[in-house]
Amino acid sequence: MDFMYSNGGRWKCWLIDIARTWGPELLILALGLWLRYRYAVHANMVEDEYFEALALTGIVRHGIPLLESGALHPRGWTFLYGAVPIVLALGPTKLAMRLVNVMFDAVLMALVVHIGRREGDRPVGLGGGLVVALLPTLIENTPRVRFYGPFVLFSLLAVWAALRACRRPAHTGPHVAFAAAFGLAIMAHEEALLLYPPLLGLVTLWGGRAYWRRRGTWGAHLAIAVVIVVRAGLEVLANWQAPAFLGVQGKAKPYLEPFVEVAEKWQVYWSIYAQQAYWPVMAAFVMALLLVVLSGWRRPGPARTWPLQSLTFFSVPFVWSLIVLVFLAGSTWRESRYMLFVEPMGALASAAGLWWMLEPAARFRFRRGLYVAWIVGAGAMLWPKAWDASSARNADYVSPFAHVAAERRPGDVVVTPLIQVCAFLLPGGCDYYAREDGYGPTLLTGTACWWTVGPGARC
Repeated sequence: MDFMYSNGGRWKCWLIDIARTWGPELLILALGLWLRYRYAVHANMVEDEYFEALALTGIVRHGIPLLESGALHPRGWTFLYGAVPIVLALGPTKLAMRLVNVMFDAVLMALVVHIGRREGDRPVGLGGGLVVALLPTLIENTPRVRFYGPFVLFSLLAVWAALRACRRPAHTGPHVAFAAAFGLAIMAHEEALLLYPPLLGLVTLWGGRAYWRRRGTWGAHLAIAVVIVVRAGLEVLANWQAPAFLGVQGKAKPYLEPFVEVAEKWQVYWSIYAQQAYWPVMAAFVMALLLVVLSGWRRPGPARTWPLQSLTFFSVPFVWSLIVLVFLAGSTWRESRYMLFVEPMGALASAAGLWWMLEPAARFRFRRGLYVAWIVGAGAMLWPKAWDASSARNADYVSPFAHVAAERRPGDVVVTPLIQVCAFLLPGGCDYYAREDGYGPTLLTGTACWWTVGPGARC
């Protein structure tokens, strides 16, 4: 009895210690996970999710992400192979396929909290973690059966690993982590390539000759170059297999169109980040950016170099990506989801920048009070949008295709513009691929290979 009481007392002390040390962080993590799980359970799959669902079934059958047509699915491999064990265990259900991204999100939020504590102080981790937990764009996109979960996570990990490699170039671990994280990010989505130019400039700026004199540095960047070439090869192969009617990436949806429709692209991102819900976060980010610029002009002393490094590594990729998407990217690349992969970096820059800016208030012992007020204000402003994002339902494709499957008779012909949805949901697939009038004089025919171009057909 004494032993049981003693053991119970130890457990009680251990739980109290955990709650005191990590209680608020665990609450933030639980809140973010609940919102994402809520979306994963209740929201219907959007049409693009069915491409990944088909690719997942292709991996289960063939070991590689092949679509029903036999064409290779080039992106999202980090997500696809990460989801295979869960799909094999639970089946290709909506929740099973989304569960892996909810897990990636849990690691992402924990990583943001950890980075904030390491690079600033505990309030920085709390502030950055809460913002990432409540960002509506992340809640609505990352749980989907798509590549966003690992793409966002490994993009942030690549930036942090590059920062650590810059600080400790003689150690092999950060270089290996940088190459591995960047490789996993670009295998999730090719947009990760946008991170490389600013990171290359930052490690050169902060690391100087000491950084480039190490074998680990050259090995990491050589590995990154190899992964970029492999990823480009997969994209070329996939485009070569796909008919031009569907839109080859290099023609119908070009990556680069410098200074084309700049005002329209700017309006897309302005309409998001200028919302009232984002005001506390964006105000802190702008102040952090000003601190980076002003400190760069006046050469900060060694005591202020460490937080300045963190701010530059987390703010510059965000600004760089926004500039590229507005001024250089193709006109079709103008949706809020294209900034998802740098939003946690912006959240960390906002949290760390505000903490740094409030440093003079520490003399009067109300620095933490002001910072807690900002955290509460940012959370209160973001909460309505976060709740709405977790409450999204999306269009229901399951019911219509279930009705078609129930009413389908021998000899019936099924025509749909949602070929990927049809291939996943409808037994036997669809007969024709329909597009709006004037899109082209061809359409896709056949059920065994619904990605075959048939000339002259009309619907």
